[in-house]
Amino acid sequence: MHKMTAVSDSRELARKVVILDEGSTGHVVQSRGLAKELSKRLPVEVLEYRIPCRLPRKLARSLGKRLLDSPLWKSGVGWIHPLKGTELQSCDLLVASGPHALNALRYLGRQGNCPTVFVQGTLNIPEGQVDLIVRPDEGEERSDYVFIPMLFTEIDPNELTANQESLQAKYGTDEKLKALFIGNSSAKIVFEDRDWDDLAEFVNRSWSLDGVRWLISTSYRTGSELERRLRNRLNPEAIAKAVWYSEMPEKITKEYLSLAYEIYVTMDSLTMATEAASSGKPCYLYSSQSAMKLNENTHVRYIRGLVENGYAQVFDGGTQPGELESLNGHEPNYSEAVNLILQRIGWRQ
Repeated sequence: MHKMTAVSDSRELARKVVILDEGSTGHVVQSRGLAKELSKRLPVEVLEYRIPCRLPRKLARSLGKRLLDSPLWKSGVGWIHPLKGTELQSCDLLVASGPHALNALRYLGRQGNCPTVFVQGTLNIPEGQVDLIVRPDEGEERSDYVFIPMLFTEIDPNELTANQESLQAKYGTDEKLKALFIGNSSAKIVFEDRDWDDLAEFVNRSWSLDGVRWLISTSYRTGSELERRLRNRLNPEAIAKAVWYSEMPEKITKEYLSLAYEIYVTMDSLTMATEAASSGKPCYLYSSQSAMKLNENTHVRYIRGLVENGYAQVFDGGTQPGELESLNGHEPNYSEAVNLILQRIGWRQ
């Protein structure tokens, strides 16, 4: 159990929120984002608990789902996830995000008679599995849904602004910069080699047009092969700083978001896309030339929601730098959703 933060000097008044971590940084960030929003309303003590698992994650997820509907659920799921700790038995709220945390969330909620909240964007979960599912609106109303304008993140635009001057001193520059966060193909968003070549050429053309250099970072998903392809095609003079994750990973998301005046992200990662859109700065999401035609793709529907609500613009390899519209970035407002969450879990402010 990792104690993340305590908001309040009055420990006896703080509500204890336990975040269940399945091992995905992108997912746990969403849970932390909800905890951050709750902490703005009332004293909250937040703890993170890494979920242990005796089986491969996909098998554990499938088997655990079946066991929860059987008389053996208590012993079965308890064996798959040997969850212990008095903190889990005395918490006021359990929060998780990501498919591999769902069984543990349901199991612990039943064990401790504790409210359970699942934060997610695209997973289809049958009704009645948890107390609340917090997600963007895709047009389907349900009694356990609470809609948010976009997924939660830890990004705070005010914090980004406050950190900009010190980061400019750290990087030794106060020049205008653009940031580009690069992932790779996923199960729902597939990029071809030509898409990556076009992206590199977009960066080069953009720099040639306006002279603004780029902060570039790949991710754990990118891989060394794609990184080599991009490095061979990017003009080194267009790059102010680059983090090639497979060679030397750095946690620079907040730094880049602070320093850059425009943010570009490959749209394979909902977390990266949402962090960029939450920055309050103009956000541009790079799509493969085929992805946005996938009307039934839940990932694409989420991205479309960001675009329709003015948080981002999508472009692909056929887009020229001068063709992008100027955006006025704005941060999401979660107040209505948080009010409803507090009401549903029975917390009074």
